[in-house]
Amino acid sequence: MSGGVGSAVCKDIPEENPLPQKNQRSLCFLSFRQLNCLAIVVIFAATGLVSLEDIAFVILSVFYILIMSKVAFPQMNSTPEPRVFRENNKLFNCYIMVGAIIGMILPIVYIFEGILEGDKEGIKIAAPHVFLLAFQVFMEGFTIRRGFSLPIRAFVPIFYSTRRVFTLVDWVRGEIVKEGEMGSMRRLQIGRGLAIANLMFWCFNLFAFLLPVYLPLAFKRMFGVGDSDQRHHVVVFPLMAQGHMLPMIDLARMLAKRGLAVSIVTTPLNASRIRSILDRAAASGHRMQILEIEFPCMEAGLPEGCENLDSLPSTHLLMNFFEATKMLRDPFEKLIRQTKNPLCIISDTFLPWTAEAAQALGIPRLAFHTSNCFSQCCWHSLYVHQPQKRVGSDTEPFVLPGLSDEITVTKAQLPEHSKENIAWIVSGLGKVLEEMQKADAQSYGTVVNSFHELEPRYVDYYINVMGRKAWPIGPVSLYNRDQADKAERGMKASIDERVCLSWLDSQKQGSVLYVCFGSISHFNPAQLVEIALGLEASRRPFIWVVKGDAQQVDQWLPEGFEERVQGRGMIIRGWAPQLLILSHAATGGFLTHCGWNSVLEGLSVGLPLAAWPMFAEQPLNARLVVDVLKTGVEISKDDPNGLVRKEEIHRALCEVMSNSEMRDRAMKVGEMAGKAVEEGGSSHLSLSLLIEELVSYNNRKQ
Repeated sequence: MSGGVGSAVCKDIPEENPLPQKNQRSLCFLSFRQLNCLAIVVIFAATGLVSLEDIAFVILSVFYILIMSKVAFPQMNSTPEPRVFRENNKLFNCYIMVGAIIGMILPIVYIFEGILEGDKEGIKIAAPHVFLLAFQVFMEGFTIRRGFSLPIRAFVPIFYSTRRVFTLVDWVRGEIVKEGEMGSMRRLQIGRGLAIANLMFWCFNLFAFLLPVYLPLAFKRMFGVGDSDQRHHVVVFPLMAQGHMLPMIDLARMLAKRGLAVSIVTTPLNASRIRSILDRAAASGHRMQILEIEFPCMEAGLPEGCENLDSLPSTHLLMNFFEATKMLRDPFEKLIRQTKNPLCIISDTFLPWTAEAAQALGIPRLAFHTSNCFSQCCWHSLYVHQPQKRVGSDTEPFVLPGLSDEITVTKAQLPEHSKENIAWIVSGLGKVLEEMQKADAQSYGTVVNSFHELEPRYVDYYINVMGRKAWPIGPVSLYNRDQADKAERGMKASIDERVCLSWLDSQKQGSVLYVCFGSISHFNPAQLVEIALGLEASRRPFIWVVKGDAQQVDQWLPEGFEERVQGRGMIIRGWAPQLLILSHAATGGFLTHCGWNSVLEGLSVGLPLAAWPMFAEQPLNARLVVDVLKTGVEISKDDPNGLVRKEEIHRALCEVMSNSEMRDRAMKVGEMAGKAVEEGGSSHLSLSLLIEELVSYNNRKQ
């Protein structure tokens, strides 16, 4: 018990032995021990060992507790404190173990012995106590796992203990009047001793512990009286790139909603982009702040104000950008030392030096992956088995060994660092990747923007084969539920969202194709012309997001294109409110570059995808969508000139918009995504487990 014997009988998640990662997926709102207790309740009720009055009491008590949890003491910010008492409190553990033996184990033995000896009266008077205690343990585990507020968790043992005191009085009275009627003297003495011992223990538990100690402490922890902000402070440090900042800001807001104070470390220019999001979070009562750190543009050979990967004038400056991020280590450590010691540092995997910085500060570091477990497993297969070295050309297909599915790729489709690309190695980016992998292996664990149901075999592979601790907590984009969150996520949109929504409202449900290739992908003018002609040939409504200013885009588009598609085509020049568009009922498909944010945002709302991967892990993301999930179709790139022709674009768009089986599978993925982030879902629970483990780690360290 949280407040009595249940912690001994039903330790859901022991702090000293954090839950093995491989079992995270099996956690639901019932544990194995709870099922045992529920079995006792059902057996006792079904065999008539308890009165209808007691059965009615437990049924009505459930409704009463649920009503109390909604009306009187609703959950406040999903507080990360899992129990009122720490489970590494040895005195408390000893106390609850004594309660478990006296209250549950010995009475059950006494009842079984009575069955063998035919002591029906002894069984009848002892059974109600065991029945109620078993249900109490079940309810305590239920309220813990379902994240009920601490006063409700404290109320449960008090509520049932009060009822059990009356049943124990009846047990003692029954044992006294039973003398001379039946049973041996030894059993009579055992029954009396056990009844009196239980009455004394549980009266002490109720009047000397639960009411004067446990209940006030629950309120104290619930409402933060005397609580230290130090235990509830998390530092989040995203890489300065839109595709990395967006999911990490969503994660920061999720943590703040759970009651943690969150500090986001970023540069002044990037801070200005996210300030409105934090202002809205603060207005909702969430504790979030920005810790600004100057970005050394000039020292790294970057143009002034070039503080985000999206603003790099050339990819040749990519290594300069990463060198600039390394220069942030000293000011970062100084900044963290000036703040209250945080629970942990969650930093982008592309900031590997933060692992050593966190170690120097004595703070656990969690790596945040903006990709999925599937692509990590593919890279691991390539690194361990190196099948790419056994093919004769860049276009010869081969299978990635050791994976659950038959994943076929070519060297041309692989991320640059997996090809032994000399230019990649010489540029220094290969070294960056090695540093990332080393830092991730040294970190406390990994936070992944994915969910277990999407890639269960690959989450297991990542944890059990690669040996990494991982918490899938996505899709984080689903945290953005109101229109303002969706519209203002990222940079300021190049179009008024009201105009965009009005246009979508005028289209049929599921008829609009959304076309967007991310914030850093580039096409030459010839390819843009082919895309335009492919969209035109599809004769379907579309929204096309084209990177560049209005004058540039107008120069690239085919002559008369906008006039020909007027009414059924909308072109957004610059940044688009992507979540707002994807989640609209009129949107029916998504042509994407297969960046993981875009893939997951599309799948999360049940859209089939036309996959056009460009670089990095995007080709592997396409394999997940097309080969594993079967929720998309891939754009073929067979043209020797590297140009994807309008006919191929037209073919892929028609298939993704008309394939009903593909659409049904995508809808099911969307439903699973929504359930994963709801209370009790796999990602919601995974985040709870992560917070609990970090709090536990911090408690032991102190």
